[in-house]
Amino acid sequence: MKNIPQGGGLGQQGPPQGGPQQPDLSKEEIRELDSVRCKECGNETFISALQMKVIPSVHPTAPPGGGGIQPVQVFACLGCGRRADLEKLTDESE
Repeated sequence: MKNIPQGGGLGQQGPPQGGPQQPDLSKEEIRELDSVRCKECGNETFISALQMKVIPSVHPTAPPGGGGIQPVQVFACLGCGRRADLEKLTDESE
């Protein structure tokens, strides 16, 4: 499998925080990449979702006057519906 730095979607810029950028890949290069599979069911398709985390008002990063909500991007397998743990995802060669 080709080693691609983490970032935004294929052909898009990486995270706005100045993290690594996703390289632009041609359609042919994308077809050559190995697919990631869910270790639970082997499915290759995932959906993006947001998990909402509560920031307590006493937390050092809480906004003035109280706590808040912090959205966190997660992925769920479309085959079995389980939240995808990125460390349990694998390419098709394993």
